[in-house]
Amino acid sequence: MSGESGIDGFTIRHGSLILEVGLVNLQSLKLHEETLNAPLRSLIEDIKRSGVVKHPVIVDRDSLTVLDGMHRVQALRRINCVRALTCNVDYQSRDVTLKFWYRTLNDVDVTLALKLLEEMRLPLQRGKLDAEVLSSPDLVLALITRDDMYFSIKRGRKVEDAFDIVKILERRIQARGTLSYYIEDEALKKALRGEVEAALAIPKLSKKDIVELAGKGYLLPPKTTRHVIPARPMGVNVPLSLLMDRRMETEEANAVLVEQLMKRQIVRMGPGATYENRFYEEELYVFV
Repeated sequence: MSGESGIDGFTIRHGSLILEVGLVNLQSLKLHEETLNAPLRSLIEDIKRSGVVKHPVIVDRDSLTVLDGMHRVQALRRINCVRALTCNVDYQSRDVTLKFWYRTLNDVDVTLALKLLEEMRLPLQRGKLDAEVLSSPDLVLALITRDDMYFSIKRGRKVEDAFDIVKILERRIQARGTLSYYIEDEALKKALRGEVEAALAIPKLSKKDIVELAGKGYLLPPKTTRHVIPARPMGVNVPLSLLMDRRMETEEANAVLVEQLMKRQIVRMGPGATYENRFYEEELYVFV
């Protein structure tokens, strides 16, 4: 299988979705989530050791909001690169879906979590699991146990204010125990089955919210969003030198990248494949 070349990069057509592999100015990319120190340090070491960036960062082609690959962007900034390897997509396409990671309290009693919220002076209501409440644009957060749901609703609250509270609560819980991360439905199932102490539900956002927050420079907590793209390119292995060369214009660097990619084959791997010891739900276009 092959792709198409263009002035801005290398294009792969996956149904109605276009995957544009190319290089963009690193400083123009907008993050929407914080990164974690340990994975970031490990990634920096891996990139320096290998001398290549293996996989593209997934980016909204219109706003240059990073949808997936926050750690790679931060790693490249720390290494003093001037450009990044990206796969640009139409974020507004129905093919790109937005999901969220809920947290689960594994070894912290829900009573302690409620006490922490009380200390933060966050008013809570008590009820049963209610999907409408969890989808409310006014939700600050919710704790779901096997029997109850404790939640805070604040009319007209700002997204940033709600997530500032989530960040504080997360830090205080992690000082006493551990959190795990699961997609919404899986986290709720674990809480309702009593497999965890509770699930912590965070506010749900729209794609517009994500773009606006990134534009403001506000960073959500790590593992807030999960963007599901039906396919992604892998194994591009762009040389680090091409990302660091300040003498070269980005257009020229893209021409070099496209020339390299046109000489390679693409192997298409269906959904559910394992690549480099990781399971992928989406299809993969692997450069070989």
